[in-house]
Amino acid sequence: MKPQDLQMVTTRGDEVFHENPAIGSFLALLENDISSGKHLGNLPYDLVQAMFATLTQAVDPAIGVEGDVAL
Repeated sequence: MKPQDLQMVTTRGDEVFHENPAIGSFLALLENDISSGKHLGNLPYDLVQAMFATLTQAVDPAIGVEGDVAL
């Protein structure tokens, strides 16, 4: 068989929903803290200003995140 006789078929697999149990636990912890008023505080002024500055920027959720992300 010659290389020009070969055919390649590419298919996309079914999207599978993956739930991370750690995320669910973390969100439950946040919900409990917020509803009980625990561990709440104001955001630093500089962070608030930076967040407001990004409100006018277009966001494309299809674009991946590049580089390190610090949370």
